[in-house]
Amino acid sequence: VELSWRESKNNLITLNKISFNGKGVVLNTAYNSTIEQNIISDNNLGISVEYSNKNNVIENNIFNNEKNAQIESATIDVMRFLHSNIWDGNYWGEPKNQVAIPGNCYLPFMSILLGQGISFSFNTFDYHPAQKPYDIP
Repeated sequence: VELSWRESKNNLITLNKISFNGKGVVLNTAYNSTIEQNIISDNNLGISVEYSNKNNVIENNIFNNEKNAQIESATIDVMRFLHSNIWDGNYWGEPKNQVAIPGNCYLPFMSILLGQGISFSFNTFDYHPAQKPYDIP
């Protein structure tokens, strides 16, 4: 499932089984969308959030993917992006206290000052992961 193309917004992806794909769910330039109550498993990459903000990824079963989730960004307003996608209450394949979702950010505009862009890694978190899988039909 891919939501992209010039700010796809206000979408709901719910009650799906998304398995055996290269990428399970991709939010690319998506805004104010929700991924909720899905089974996302056995993909190369479970969920990829790319250049997107104000999205909710909540109460999904995300497990047994080669990589469960990642974030990619290239934005001037880095702080708004880093904290605007909510990951909450997802089941990650085993009980955990919190789950780090890795991200990468590239700032091409820094090449004006430094002669090259800047890349850095960061984590955002699901601070309230589910301790057992949800019963999703």
